[in-house]
Amino acid sequence: MEQRYCFAIKYLPNYVDVELLAGRCISVLHGFMRMNEAAKNTIGVSFPFWSEDSVGNIIAFVSVNKDCLCGLSYQLYFTLMKKEQIFEISPIIAVASDLPEHRFIRNSTIDKSFLNSKNKRLKRIKARAIKSNRQYSPVSREDRAFDLFHSIPMTSKGTECEFVLHIQQQSQELTRIAHQFNAYGFATNEKWLGTVPDLRDTLLFE
Repeated sequence: MEQRYCFAIKYLPNYVDVELLAGRCISVLHGFMRMNEAAKNTIGVSFPFWSEDSVGNIIAFVSVNKDCLCGLSYQLYFTLMKKEQIFEISPIIAVASDLPEHRFIRNSTIDKSFLNSKNKRLKRIKARAIKSNRQYSPVSREDRAFDLFHSIPMTSKGTECEFVLHIQQQSQELTRIAHQFNAYGFATNEKWLGTVPDLRDTLLFE
């Protein structure tokens, strides 16, 4: 089994929007993986101090490719935030092989339950109905209930449009799966099934 490595970023101020900062870090990861073929789908995001209240004040990046993690850790945004004493960046360390696994899942189904997403879908349905000379009769459905999730705000660099990643944690008796992360470092409900180690008790910072 391949050795995994990780580094972590701790948000130093006492009162910060941890989801907002997580989104900025994930955006850096997204851009890094798009520009580096060797890193594509190989780096997973972990939130060691995930709780019911938030994603926690530490974000970690996990991969079997130590060189890719090194490149990611020196991205300009991370370097600047470290210089401003907003981030503390840990060394890259080897991950113990006997840790429990987590799966942090981007659940796109949750997106569809929010008003903006519903309105967009209704507009598409209406446009198709008009084009096909059919009557437009939207059906009201009850909202679905979802297990605990946290919402991470993002901004697309290409379109500058804002969107949200709705993330859930899965932890029950998971088998390790590497190289299976989407473009944002997460698993999904179907295609991407990557797992990351539980780093809560790992000494990430010296």
